[in-house]
Amino acid sequence: MFTDFKFLLNRAVRRSGASSFVEESSALSFCNSVLKEMFSVGYEKVKILDFSEGSINIACLCEDFAKDLSQKEQILIDKINEKLGNPLVKSINIVT
Repeated sequence: MFTDFKFLLNRAVRRSGASSFVEESSALSFCNSVLKEMFSVGYEKVKILDFSEGSINIACLCEDFAKDLSQKEQILIDKINEKLGNPLVKSINIVT
């Protein structure tokens, strides 16, 4: 009988203590893809900085775009958490 590779990989990541790093990396990756989906125009004015303690920090070069992003913050959080399958993202900090 064979063991699923995905199961073995997940178990190895948990044992090594790298699971939080993997979750953070996934959150940033999904944030990037969701931002591209939601804001095809103006996306180049945004830079995702980091993820720590449930908060994603995003730098925005345009104040108007930052306002629009701020208004859609909860939608963005919900979409990221949906893709993650876990409610890891609690807030988004926008730096202008």
